[in-house]
Amino acid sequence: DDASSRQDSYMRREMKYRVEITRLQSLADRSKSTQRDGEDTDGSAGLLKEVRNLHTDVQTGLDAMIQTTYAKFQARESDALRAFRMRIREVEEEIKAERERADDGKMEWVNKTVALRKELEALQETAIRLDQQYKLAKEES
Repeated sequence: DDASSRQDSYMRREMKYRVEITRLQSLADRSKSTQRDGEDTDGSAGLLKEVRNLHTDVQTGLDAMIQTTYAKFQARESDALRAFRMRIREVEEEIKAERERADDGKMEWVNKTVALRKELEALQETAIRLDQQYKLAKEES
């Protein structure tokens, strides 16, 4: 008795579920066919079209903003690059001038050293000559 009532209950639920599945399948099929035709039973096709138009407008606006931002970024980047290159040229010129100043001081000392060396050699030659003359004069006397 208990098993038979359970089976009856199971059969009723199964029948109820099959009816519900059939109803939902027909509703889905009807919805698909109206979507293909571009019409909805509740009038949401016009709303959907409006939403799609608004979406397209938003995308167009975003694309324009991105292009504007990109152009501004490019301009700033080229300005920064130009300023950077100018600064590099200035620093290179400063370094070149500093090297020239440093070289001038070194060359001055090198020139003085060469001149003093020549003077020393000339004085040594004179000293040797005078020493020889002194020795000759001493021998003669």
